[in-house]
Amino acid sequence: MGGSEAAAPVGSDGLGQPVGEQRAARLRSLSLLVLTMGSGATDALAFLGLGGVFTANMTGNLVLVGLVGRTDYPGAAFRAVVACIGFGAAVRVSVMITRRFQIVRRTPGTALLGMSLGLQAAFLGCWLLVAAEPSSSQTISLVVLSSAAMGVQTAAVRSMTETFGITTTFVTGTMTSLMADGFPWRAPGSARRGAAVRLATVLALPLGALTGALVLEHARLATACLAPAAVLTAVVLNRVADRHATPPAVVTG
Repeated sequence: MGGSEAAAPVGSDGLGQPVGEQRAARLRSLSLLVLTMGSGATDALAFLGLGGVFTANMTGNLVLVGLVGRTDYPGAAFRAVVACIGFGAAVRVSVMITRRFQIVRRTPGTALLGMSLGLQAAFLGCWLLVAAEPSSSQTISLVVLSSAAMGVQTAAVRSMTETFGITTTFVTGTMTSLMADGFPWRAPGSARRGAAVRLATVLALPLGALTGALVLEHARLATACLAPAAVLTAVVLNRVADRHATPPAVVTG
């Protein structure tokens, strides 16, 4: 009728956005927080248990390479370089896989998270095999596995939608966006959810690192379970999100 507003579509939030898409977006945001906590735990294990390097935060490794006055500098610098190479190679391979997967499926990110989970499981197996006390050569192998898993995870998140610029393995850019665009209670309505996810992500990284450090101190073997548990949770959340976001099939008579 003239002058009247059209009703929101059935199954929408009143603004025309399907309820299923809303649920999917919330689940994907939650998966980002879980992955970020896993990254914090991973870096805690790597720094405290694998010779003072990072396997998620490559910026930190580049700084470590320059710290020439550090104790055991040659060994630490070598491990940091190995981590950067493993991370970078994993990102490159993952991007190539993503381009191929995008031809045949909507969610290559979920498939890449599955690959990251496989690498994390391999790390866990090796960590248990050496009883959480690796030798120098075993440490290098573990650094390669862990950094490759983090590289695949980063590429997986990069291929997802509505990530608000979050990478889950480092938060410098996320902090910059948060400071520039405002905290959730100051952001405009349309940007409030993105600001809330960024803030939660910034808090999730140190929380994950604290968890990893505490578990490493009191239950050393179990520390390597934290990252694969986070990735597995993220895979489940994204698969459920995919179901919510997929429109129901229309049956024609």
